[in-house]
Amino acid sequence: NKVMQQALTNLGYETDIDGGWADGGQTDTNYQQAIADLGEEKVLEALIQSQKKHYVDIAEEDPDTYGKYSKGWENRADFMGDYSGINY
Repeated sequence: NKVMQQALTNLGYETDIDGGWADGGQTDTNYQQAIADLGEEKVLEALIQSQKKHYVDIAEEDPDTYGKYSKGWENRADFMGDYSGINY
């Protein structure tokens, strides 16, 4: 949820990054509005970019523990783009 909240914020939708997501709440409302305004592909692209940054941040914060997972995490994010047909 926090990764999606960051993506929504990056798209210009003021969203608290608190991990919560309730039906009709701020994140849900902003998500629905972003899709209506920008389309699913643009929202998914922002989510993938946010996901990649999240993984990089984790690995950079503690490279000895998490650095070894970086490539797998990047592949996971790339797979979402490949699966959806988004090329960015």
